[in-house]
Amino acid sequence: MSHHIWLCTYATQRDGRWWTEPERFNPDRWLQGPPQKRFSYLPFGAGPRMCVGQHLALIEAVLGMAALLRRFRFASVDAAEPEIAAWITLRPKDGVELSVVNR
Repeated sequence: MSHHIWLCTYATQRDGRWWTEPERFNPDRWLQGPPQKRFSYLPFGAGPRMCVGQHLALIEAVLGMAALLRRFRFASVDAAEPEIAAWITLRPKDGVELSVVNR
């Protein structure tokens, strides 16, 4: 008999036991390195079924953001926080409107 465990990564990654101000968007929290509690952050899954594209996705994200941020400046048009739509990935429910200006 096999058993399956399903984790809600949305809840795990916003758990106050593992994160200071878990609901706040704070990229600086990564300046200290990865989280100390194992399995408190699972962007690509865990265990034997971990995402095979993890390394490519991280490289693409860094290179893509670097290319965009070097050429453009982005600013939110709406000051309201976007609502989250959760499915396989988290997304803003109605999109996010940005103004884009050449640097």
